[in-house]
Amino acid sequence: MNAGFLIPSPGGGATSRTDLMLVDLVSPWFAAVEATGSDAARAAFRLRHQQLLESLRQQRTPLSAALPLADQPATLKSLARRASDPALQQALRAALTRMHDLGADRCRELVMLAGDGRGDAIEAVPWPAAVAALFLDCAGDDEAMVIEFARAATVITRWCAADSASAVRQHAATGWNRLQLQRDVELREWICAEGLGVHLVQQLLPSLPAHRAVGVSRGALSALRRREKSLHALLDADLDQRGLGLALRWLTPAAPAGQRTVSGVVIPPMAGRYLGWRMLAARVGRTGLREAIRMEA
Repeated sequence: MNAGFLIPSPGGGATSRTDLMLVDLVSPWFAAVEATGSDAARAAFRLRHQQLLESLRQQRTPLSAALPLADQPATLKSLARRASDPALQQALRAALTRMHDLGADRCRELVMLAGDGRGDAIEAVPWPAAVAALFLDCAGDDEAMVIEFARAATVITRWCAADSASAVRQHAATGWNRLQLQRDVELREWICAEGLGVHLVQQLLPSLPAHRAVGVSRGALSALRRREKSLHALLDADLDQRGLGLALRWLTPAAPAGQRTVSGVVIPPMAGRYLGWRMLAARVGRTGLREAIRMEA
């Protein structure tokens, strides 16, 4: 477990098999920033959590020397209050219990951090421990955090479960580095994981509008639906290929248009997630979500 401020389950007592371990790393980082001899306190914090911070740096800012963290006391004070919000903690724990029932049952620890305002709200760190890292500086409301948490729990289960046939799981012995794995594992696997995440979100929050489950605007979802057939034809040519550029093209909303262009066509942001969701609908309906998460892409 990451040494930090462990937030106990409401009521204390014995830990159930679906309890979520919430670890607040915002408050100790805030204390380090405000400490006398701040540089030494910050260095000690980074050393204490070196493995997690290094894994996250490789995913979010691979060209940086260290993972950027918030250093403004006012910002950190606000984020520390958010980390201790009982309503948010309860929403995340309730979501984990329901996700366990639906088959995404490998994530047990969520670590709350304060980054520099860039990147996704949640990062999955499957190895060496099944951890999701929540960056409160990038997070929306409680519902948005539950949505992102569900996506992370999906991939952690898919890539960690002993009975999963995922191609990513076969690389566990080499250590977690998503950027390197995107060079080594076919695009089909990444599309599958994203699509399954949408299905988990929909079963977790059945009244959620489809565009929010996919993570795009209502208008963008309508546009994706209109172009589904032509986009699917373009994706078919890439599914069995490997390379970081493919993930940028199909699954990275912040990628410039030039990196999302194929055969002269600019791929809309998150088109890969949308197509994965649509492609896997029949499988999820046939086998159930628990089995679908563990099947070969």
